[in-house]
Amino acid sequence: MDEIIQKIGTSRIIAILRQRSHVVIEELLPRLVAAGLGVVEISRTADDYSHSLAALQSGFADKLLIGVGTIRSERDALEALDGGARFLISPHFNPTLTESLLKRNIPFIVGCYTPSEVASALDFGPMAIKIFPAFVGGPRYISSLLGPFPGTRFVPTGGVTPANAYQYRDAGAWAAAIGSEMTSVADWTNEQLRALFRGGKQ
Repeated sequence: MDEIIQKIGTSRIIAILRQRSHVVIEELLPRLVAAGLGVVEISRTADDYSHSLAALQSGFADKLLIGVGTIRSERDALEALDGGARFLISPHFNPTLTESLLKRNIPFIVGCYTPSEVASALDFGPMAIKIFPAFVGGPRYISSLLGPFPGTRFVPTGGVTPANAYQYRDAGAWAAAIGSEMTSVADWTNEQLRALFRGGKQ
C-alpha cells in the first residue's frame, strides 16, 4: 500500500477520466503518458465506466498506476478491485468504509472538506486526503488546512485545472487531481505537457 501511495505523491498529478472517457483514452492519453503522466483515476460515474476501465487495463497497465474514484460503498470498492484498480478514491468521508479498506491494506484516498472531517479521517492514521470541491476555497484553503494539520497529504480535486495545478502545489498540496479540464491540453505542446507533470507553471 505504501509504495502505491508514494508513487501518487511522486507523480504529483492525477488525471481523472469521466466525460467521454473512451475518447480521452484513445486520443489523448498516449500523449499524456509520453509526456510523463503516471497516475490516472477512472470515475465510477464515467461514460461506459466498465469498458473504459478494461481499456485502461489492457492498454496502459504497464505504464500507469490505475485507480478508481467515486467509491461510495463496499460494493463499489469490491467491483473496482475486481476490475484491477490499484487504488481507490472516495468523494466523501465514510468511517465504516475507510476502516474496512485500511484494515485490508488497500490504498485509499478519502474525501473530506472541513477541518472536522479531516481530523476524523486522520484518527485512522496518516493518510492521503482528497479535498473536494477544492475550488470553493482555492489554494489558500489548502495552505490554511496545513496549519492545524501539518504534513497531511492533501489532494485538491474539483476546479483544479492544468493551468492552476501549480498554485495548489505551491500552497502545499501533496498531489492535485485534474478532471474534465484535462482535455484542454489537447493543443498543448509536448514541452508544456512535460512541464505540467514536472510541477511547473504553465
